[in-house]
Amino acid sequence: MIVETYFVLEIATLLASVAFACVLIARDPGQRINQRMALIPALVALWSLGEICWNLQVEPRRAELVIRLTAGAWLLLGPACLHLYAEVAGARHTAARRLVPLSYFVSFAATGLHVATGVGLSHVYPVPWGYGFSLSPSFVLLYGVMAVPITFVLLSSRNLLPEAGTERERRDWRALYIAMFAAWLFATAADIALPLFGWNFPPLGSAPILLIAFGLALQFKRHGYSLMAPSAFASEILEALGEGVVMLRANGRVRIANATFERMVGATGAAIRGVPFSHFAPTLDIDPRNMTEDVECDLAHADGSSVRVSISPTRLRNPSGNTRGAALVIRDLREVTALRGSLVASDRLAMVGGLSASISDEIREPIEKVRSHLEGMRARLVTLRELAAEVPDDEKLEELVFDRAELLEECLEGVARVESIVHDVRGFAAGQSGPRETVDPNRLIENALRIAVARADRDVCFERRFEELAPIECCPGEIVQVLVNLLVNAIHATCENGRVQLSSHSNAGEIWICIEDDGSGIPQDVMNRIFDPFFTTKPVGDGTGLGLAISLHIVHNHGGDLRVESEDGRGSRFTLALPIDPEHPVQRGAVGGVLNR
Repeated sequence: MIVETYFVLEIATLLASVAFACVLIARDPGQRINQRMALIPALVALWSLGEICWNLQVEPRRAELVIRLTAGAWLLLGPACLHLYAEVAGARHTAARRLVPLSYFVSFAATGLHVATGVGLSHVYPVPWGYGFSLSPSFVLLYGVMAVPITFVLLSSRNLLPEAGTERERRDWRALYIAMFAAWLFATAADIALPLFGWNFPPLGSAPILLIAFGLALQFKRHGYSLMAPSAFASEILEALGEGVVMLRANGRVRIANATFERMVGATGAAIRGVPFSHFAPTLDIDPRNMTEDVECDLAHADGSSVRVSISPTRLRNPSGNTRGAALVIRDLREVTALRGSLVASDRLAMVGGLSASISDEIREPIEKVRSHLEGMRARLVTLRELAAEVPDDEKLEELVFDRAELLEECLEGVARVESIVHDVRGFAAGQSGPRETVDPNRLIENALRIAVARADRDVCFERRFEELAPIECCPGEIVQVLVNLLVNAIHATCENGRVQLSSHSNAGEIWICIEDDGSGIPQDVMNRIFDPFFTTKPVGDGTGLGLAISLHIVHNHGGDLRVESEDGRGSRFTLALPIDPEHPVQRGAVGGVLNR
């Protein structure tokens, strides 16, 4: 009966150890604390398997060999417990982390010595349940290899949970210590003390060690070091979230982070786990474990850049109400920041538009009066010129009349320019577009070119490369206005005897009109601002800063897009893309590409 009960207990210990280790690993294979904890029941399983195997051997010599090999399982329990403690304690006990490699080295060396020479083992003899063994005094050294790290852990474990300060928690830990000590005494007595004194007793040390491991797991779970980490379902949810999610331990180090957070910081899970969160948020001036409200800060990326984020904290508490860590939800604010800037710019633009419309309304009436009076004066000047022609040989009168006629024409041109600016500002502020017609795009380019050439203040070589294009539906005057603005800008960007190239072609249901110059190009630091209203790089008085803004506004109203490529010192290329079918607008592209010739 004793033999059967012994083997049932050993098999039960083996199966329970394997199941416990598998559960710990399967719940979260990437968690180092789970890996360390699973190592303990795995070693217990090997220990139990060894006890079963040597008791089933036929010859004592084979039984002795299995006993020697089994020693590796229980000798490694010491460094395994120390390794688990070092993982849990973290920065609060760096000495334990430094002792782990030494403990493993000594245990492996002792295992190799015991397997090779049988040191500590006196002889093996038959007993009712299989084989017993007697130990020599040198076995105390082997026992010390396992016992010293475990004793160190028990004495130092008060540092595991400094936050666990309630009487209930202290009582729980005292009960666990007593239970572990009792189980340890039983294992030592059954497998070491009794054989050392030559008394026969079934080796049952593996079962109480498994109970100690299970008790540690439950106690860790109660106080915030849950070894039953997020399941696969929960992990899938974390990985699917668009926000970064980070769980912190009680010591402020990262316990787990999802893929979104990994992308934010440019690191993988292995490089994130166990690292203080302050490493990723150096500008955060508050401990994330003590945060109660959302905070904005910069998240450091591995490439040296930073990402503006918002952190929403949630404290994690154990059943006693003490903080055992924090869960952080981290949102990328780059799009939000861009939207804020866009809203501010839109608000300013609306204010400027309203102000511009008011000013243009105030200016329009006086300008119309001035233009009306100037046209009246021009009509009278024509009559005066006819009368002056009837006066023979009066050169001074003729010169005076013709000079005034030239001055009057310049005044009318100036008034027309002012009226054009007022019209542009009113149209831009109101967002209105003129009537649409079906026209040939190349004809619009020629019309715009004639106007731009007349306004050119330097000699420029124009190159034309036009393809035959399908007619498009547009407001001809507005498209010509856009082309004139682009051509005038290209002329101003070139030097004397510079080159401006015009080309047109069809591209997948779109008409592309390209205007390219060989000027100085657009600096990259202002590339994203060239379409802003009232922004100009020209000297004060040489431009209003509305040309490109109005042009982009017109193009978008036509369902098109205006794209720019530029390189400092090599020139610029503006591409006007218009849809052939107004029902299928052009997909808007990015501003600020690199010029590619």
